[in-house]
Amino acid sequence: MLGQFYIGVLWARIAAAGLMMLAVVASAHADPTATSVAQSPAAGSTVASDIRGLSPAKTTTSLAEDLDLVAFGRVVAELDNFDLVPAWRHLLQRATAQDALCQHGCGSPTWRALIADLRSLSPAAQLDLVQQRLNRLPYRDDMTNWHQIDYWATPEEFLRKGGDCEDYAIAKYFALRAAGWRVDDLRVMLSHRRGDFLGHAYLIVRASGGWLVLDNRALVPYRPVGPIDGLWAGYSLNEISLWIHRNIVAPDFVVSSIH
Repeated sequence: MLGQFYIGVLWARIAAAGLMMLAVVASAHADPTATSVAQSPAAGSTVASDIRGLSPAKTTTSLAEDLDLVAFGRVVAELDNFDLVPAWRHLLQRATAQDALCQHGCGSPTWRALIADLRSLSPAAQLDLVQQRLNRLPYRDDMTNWHQIDYWATPEEFLRKGGDCEDYAIAKYFALRAAGWRVDDLRVMLSHRRGDFLGHAYLIVRASGGWLVLDNRALVPYRPVGPIDGLWAGYSLNEISLWIHRNIVAPDFVVSSIH
């Protein structure tokens, strides 16, 4: 079952790509009870000890050439700001205040325990643990939790109240970053179903041999073999950049929320 969604229209000039495109504003959240085919993840991952700050940088890094174009669509633009996705910009500000990356403290006891457990494990085991532990939290739509159509929760807010698909992806992103993963190896991916504009969010992680999907509707991380549940990538982001994806059969640029 998919939750509430709304559709609006926004003209966005993408200076980085030198093109004008129609941006469809959509917010929809996938219920974790929906079926999903999962594969076992391959072991290993690139991990670095440096932890970057939460402020978006002025320079950008490109998505890896090994990004699965069938699963995620071709990247047509890369931006070094989040003006098109203000929900993410606001989230970064709140996450900084809550120290989601454990740079100065480490949030609540529950968050501290999760990060400590992750730091004691191998990269492959970290992916399994963050998937299993965070997927146990209750799925709740934003209207129930926040009385808003769309709200992107910080990890601390998610731990307290549960959340919808992007909240699972965001918490996994920050947990792996706090555990030592490089920002370049993590993306929160937002996708949509062509025609219906039904959206879903999940985390993608660059591990040895390609990208893995960490989805709240799957038990374990898996490698995609095609579009995720028939959903086509709209955009992906991390602390540094926003990537706009354009699949040949799904040309719409989908933005989850605008405030």
